[in-house]
Amino acid sequence: MGGVPGPDHPLARADLVTALAGIGCRRGCPLGTDAGRYARAIARGDLEEAVRVARRNNPLVSACAHICHHPCETRCARGRIDDPLALRSLKRYAVSRVDPASVAPAPPDGTGRGRRIAVVGAGPAGLSAAHDLARLDYAVTLLDRADRPGGMLDQAIPPFRLPRTELQRDLAEILELGIEFRGGAALGQGFSLADLRAEGFEQVVVATGLPLGAPSPADDDSRPGVHDGLTLLRTLVAGGAVDIGRDVIVVGGGDTAVDTARALRRVGRDGRLTPGDHGAPDERSVRLVFRRKELSHRARQEESDAAVAEGVRLMGGVLPRRLLGGDRVTGLQVSDVATYHDSRGRYRPRPRPGTRRSVEADTVVFAVGRRADSTADPGPGTRVEGGMLRGDGWIAGGDLVRGGSVVEALAAGRAMAALIDRELSGRERQPRVYVSIRGAGGTPRWRSRGIRGGRVGRGGPMDDDGARAEAARCLDCWGTVLCDSRIAECTLCGRCVAGCPANALRLSSGAGVDGEEWVHGDVAEPDTTWLVADEERCVRCGLCAERCPVGCLDQLALEEDRRAHG
Repeated sequence: MGGVPGPDHPLARADLVTALAGIGCRRGCPLGTDAGRYARAIARGDLEEAVRVARRNNPLVSACAHICHHPCETRCARGRIDDPLALRSLKRYAVSRVDPASVAPAPPDGTGRGRRIAVVGAGPAGLSAAHDLARLDYAVTLLDRADRPGGMLDQAIPPFRLPRTELQRDLAEILELGIEFRGGAALGQGFSLADLRAEGFEQVVVATGLPLGAPSPADDDSRPGVHDGLTLLRTLVAGGAVDIGRDVIVVGGGDTAVDTARALRRVGRDGRLTPGDHGAPDERSVRLVFRRKELSHRARQEESDAAVAEGVRLMGGVLPRRLLGGDRVTGLQVSDVATYHDSRGRYRPRPRPGTRRSVEADTVVFAVGRRADSTADPGPGTRVEGGMLRGDGWIAGGDLVRGGSVVEALAAGRAMAALIDRELSGRERQPRVYVSIRGAGGTPRWRSRGIRGGRVGRGGPMDDDGARAEAARCLDCWGTVLCDSRIAECTLCGRCVAGCPANALRLSSGAGVDGEEWVHGDVAEPDTTWLVADEERCVRCGLCAERCPVGCLDQLALEEDRRAHG
């Protein structure tokens, strides 16, 4: 095992960067999680290593195993062949077998030396920032308006989507780093940034998120029977009762709207959320009304499929017009959407003439987005790297600055912690170091190849056999197939072409490749035959090198040097 490949190595630095950027699952994750690595660890039965890899960048790994929108799967190279790996389900399987606290990363060399940092907001971004700063030996105080940490994960995501035991496990591990938590502390109401500076905090992380529901488009949303979706969810998640009747309309097409509709299908006769997974004990009609033809990409397909399976009726391409009824709402007037964009391409839905109609309802719930609490505004700041805002003694990020998913908020928290550490300690960020590995005699080191068939449900639980079978489908993209000077030994047998699962290789005459760009400046002469690789298609599984009978193709695997940290 050596260091970073030198400039004369077949895998030079530029190629190394390209190779890392080409690993789809890693590139797709905002946290840079090496999802393919934990999949391969599961395939060989090393669950501790799998959880260690999944946990390395993610202090809320158990929670994310249930609610992450898994962008890693969207970029998974296996999807170019058949189906991407069920990476989130694999993560859930691994953390159900191994407690992440048992394999949590050891603190790197402490640079904070007890210097005091305040983190305002105990949601994903704040928790991630507090976690990383505490591991760097800063004295961290975490403040939140709620009486316990967790933010929207704890307050508004229903337990049928996120089991609270999983969330509490993550939260306990974070707080055990010595973080002081102050509940019932709301920025702009109970204290100010100036108060924190006067208390001796050198820097303040502002991660207050978007705790309020967006204003409803209704003409009068204060009458009985009209609710804000986020407020309603908070009431139900906290164990409170709601009076919603038998016919409910939920307006909105994002995650909050889908969660609200699914939760309302589970409201029992006592007005409280039932513990069951398959709908309310009585028959209640819940309609989800949204403008687009399909639910927003923020509402994942699996969640909308689950909503339909649970009895929620989807009404897409519908524009709410006005509430019906007098002292109490009796329904919603709607029209079909004719066009979604104006002549300048801006999103401005327009109603289709002649389609106006009334939909009866006992309750209308508006879940059309979330917004920040203006009282927690830190003030004007300067935009810095990663979209963060920087002010005098404070830095703001996460949903407050740029709304997004839970995993994006976690990444924002890490970025804020890293920026503060660089400024206070003068320590430059230590990048991960990757080294090249070859087996004995220059032969590439191979792992078992994936198997097809026997797929598990993308959101469902996995047993041991199912998890290992699914994980074994990973193409192990941690390498790059190279053609070196031994290409002269190629016999043009075509086994590499036949074995390529992504159809990235082809044999062609010189005339067929004339004009293509060549790395070594070779000339494609008409009377020669060339092996041509399509880098866009290549998933770097290494099967071509494995099948080459004369060994003229080589693969270098990439392994992380765990002595480094970032």
